[in-house]
Amino acid sequence: EAVNAAMSQALRANPSLRAAQASLRESEANLRAGQGVFFPSVSVGAELSRARSNPALQGASAAGAEYSLATANVAVTYLLDVFGQERRTVEALAAQVEEQRYLAQAVYLTLSANVVNTLIAHAAYAAQIQELGSLIEVEKEQLRSVEAQVRAGTAPYSDTLLQETLIANNMALIAPLRQKLSQAEHLLASLTGNPSSDFSFPRIDLGSLTLPADIPVSLPSEWVRRRPDILAAEAQWHVASANIGVATAAMFPSFNLTAAFGSAGAGVADLFKSGGEFWSLGAALAAPIFSGGRLSAQRQAAIAEYEVQQANYRHTVLAAFQQVADALNALEHDAQALQAESEA
Repeated sequence: EAVNAAMSQALRANPSLRAAQASLRESEANLRAGQGVFFPSVSVGAELSRARSNPALQGASAAGAEYSLATANVAVTYLLDVFGQERRTVEALAAQVEEQRYLAQAVYLTLSANVVNTLIAHAAYAAQIQELGSLIEVEKEQLRSVEAQVRAGTAPYSDTLLQETLIANNMALIAPLRQKLSQAEHLLASLTGNPSSDFSFPRIDLGSLTLPADIPVSLPSEWVRRRPDILAAEAQWHVASANIGVATAAMFPSFNLTAAFGSAGAGVADLFKSGGEFWSLGAALAAPIFSGGRLSAQRQAAIAEYEVQQANYRHTVLAAFQQVADALNALEHDAQALQAESEA
């Protein structure tokens, strides 16, 4: 119950987890914004102005006149993604969402493990201090017995010094353990989003904690791919792949379709009178001709970044296999050590 309560508090208030969740929401919002490029852009505008003309600016000699102008219009723009630049951009944004989702999962798993490890460590330190205290009391009883033997002349005085040294050595072990106990309390306070001064550490008896009945000593290699760090590295690799498409498409022409309709008049009341309408339809093409090698260099940079992420992905996978192998071997060796300690 104490473990579950600490875990719930950490998942609710840990700053790192909240930051990861906020980053995920940010990337999801960026993806929704990027997907808007696939729909027409519609805007409405209105303007009311008062001006004075000067025919002399056009070379005429007539007198100038003041006039009012009111306009209202609706404009529609649609981007033709012929070469896939916007499509690959949105693909990269979607991959970034996946990356942030896996990073948030990694923070969640790391936080959960740290909370449990801290609680177990705290319980172990407390148990060690308690056992040392009991041992010291026994040794003090033995010291009184040795002192009685020394007074009776049946034991040398050196036995008293040896027993006092043994007690002093064991008492010297308590202060470092208390320091570790305090550090565990401060760490759990930080993990649960609390200042150390206001945090009440849950008390857990080490004897109440039990290991699973069956601890695996081997795992299918396919399970390693579930790790969030591998999935996040794969998503980064996907982002780099999409960015190559974006850089490549930037070297080709882009196309826009536009349409506008509106009305104009000498005043707001004249906007809707017959004869004041205006409209336009058009298509635009923009093609890069010369950029000083910038576009080509950007594409080469995107390809290089792809190779970087490919190597990073391979490194992450290899590191994951190493860590899993280390953990499985540690389980086996810990079991052997526990058996040896029990026999000792």
